[in-house]
Amino acid sequence: MYSHELLEEIRKGEISQVYLFQGEEEYLKTEALNRIKKALLPTSAAEGFNFRIFYGKDLNCAEFLEEANTFPVLSNNKLLVIKEGDKLHLSSRNKISQALAVLPSSACLIFFVQKVDKRQKFFQAVQKKGKCVYFYPLKDENLKLWVTAQFKQRKKIISPEALFFLLDKAGRQLEDLEKEIEKISLFVGSRPQVELNDLITASSEYQTYTLYDLLDKIMERETHASLKILSRLMESKRGTELIGLFYWQYSRLWKAKFLQGQGISPQQIGRKLGVPDYYLSKFLNKAGSFSKEELEKAFRKLLQVDLSLKSTQMPPRLALELLVINLCAAA
Repeated sequence: MYSHELLEEIRKGEISQVYLFQGEEEYLKTEALNRIKKALLPTSAAEGFNFRIFYGKDLNCAEFLEEANTFPVLSNNKLLVIKEGDKLHLSSRNKISQALAVLPSSACLIFFVQKVDKRQKFFQAVQKKGKCVYFYPLKDENLKLWVTAQFKQRKKIISPEALFFLLDKAGRQLEDLEKEIEKISLFVGSRPQVELNDLITASSEYQTYTLYDLLDKIMERETHASLKILSRLMESKRGTELIGLFYWQYSRLWKAKFLQGQGISPQQIGRKLGVPDYYLSKFLNKAGSFSKEELEKAFRKLLQVDLSLKSTQMPPRLALELLVINLCAAA
């Protein structure tokens, strides 16, 4: 089951007794948890007596199981959460797996994990008693729909150009996007429409940079300016996120170059790749200035840095600075 399917079940009042929340999108996990909590424990008193969060690494298994088997107070339900479930000791997993079979009907348990081995007894016990829900980062159209819905909740409508600019500026982490959406909503005040100029003005006011600014400087071989912008971007984005943004942009350059070779019109390329009109000419000029060999070389460098971030102790800042220096030299 995926996160949007779970939200639909919660809306219908269909809540399982046990959940395994798997995946890296913590924002969506927290959103689902809050929906379940609101459904099971609608008052502050009920929540105060019957909601607890535990952490896998430091879990006192006996205390957790005792809590799970204790009757709720001022409510018919009890909600217990174990975060960092990947760090549960094997003995604790085994004990909890056995306890799930005789779990009181009043208790609802939720386990937060990054990954899980489906062959494990623990996973099989959860599947038998409840559901495994996958929380993966939203991409492309689903991400745009999520952002649009967030603005709609604030009684705002964002234009396509402004939406594109926002995704570039804030990245694709939902927590970061929500902060930007709230900031922009406050910035435009009572006006319902959010336009590109609003984001540009707000960006200037808050002195932020976008990935486009960085790529522009790389294309201009301005190493010092590129490193300066990278430093500012790393204040709000993780190293692996920036690698993902680099890869996303260079992939679009590759696709644009291919489409140009097929004789596709600039407007069609812009629509296919989601490039707004205000940036299209500059973007296509960039694509045309790259050779196939240069783009392949850039992809290899991105892969090397991504692997080094995941498999070595190299500091993310150093790895990305070296990447930017190499890309400037090859631009």
